[in-house]
Amino acid sequence: MKTVLWMLTLMVLAGSVRAQEDCAWLPLESVSKALLQYGPWETMSGGQVGACQFMGRSDTGLVLFSLTQMVHPDERAAVDLITSMRKQQIDGVEAAEEPALGEHGYRFWSKGEDHRVVESMVGQRGRVVVIGMISLQDGLSAESRMRAIELSRRGLELASDARAMAAASRC
Repeated sequence: MKTVLWMLTLMVLAGSVRAQEDCAWLPLESVSKALLQYGPWETMSGGQVGACQFMGRSDTGLVLFSLTQMVHPDERAAVDLITSMRKQQIDGVEAAEEPALGEHGYRFWSKGEDHRVVESMVGQRGRVVVIGMISLQDGLSAESRMRAIELSRRGLELASDARAMAAASRC
């Protein structure tokens, strides 16, 4: 699971070298409003569907927030991904069910020696899986966690949009 955490962090950092593009399905204003205490927020990368990364700040350093939508060939494949991710949990990574992100939704987190916390949220609706990640120094309050989960749920709305699903399936 450390591999998954590192991959998510690298996805966020990789987004910083690309040209800034708005996230069509999660506007910057939504992130800024939900996670106000970490503003001002910047969009690091975006697009019509897929991955969107944002960068904010706290008193102790950078705050990275990323959401990635994945469309699978069928619902079973989406559930299989979440199930296999969950089975790969390792020591030092804690996990909890997260019903707000669907029947198979959960979140997992770890804290590094430098007190940097990486918290991820995984959810599924139909063929769509969303993986959210927030990384910050010294942890996430319960209220901020709830707001990050609500933002992650926005990624699942893709499953209800036939036109966007068709476009995402062609990628």
